[in-house]
Amino acid sequence: MLLRLIQDQIKERSSQNIVESRSFQAMLEDALKP
Repeated sequence: MLLRLIQDQIKERSSQNIVESRSFQAMLEDALKP
């Protein structure tokens, strides 16, 4: 039970990190545009 909770939290964190890195990449691309 506890292990499942931990796994769910890891999944949520990793997906959140993916979203953050994507938005950061988009921000970088906007900054690099002339």
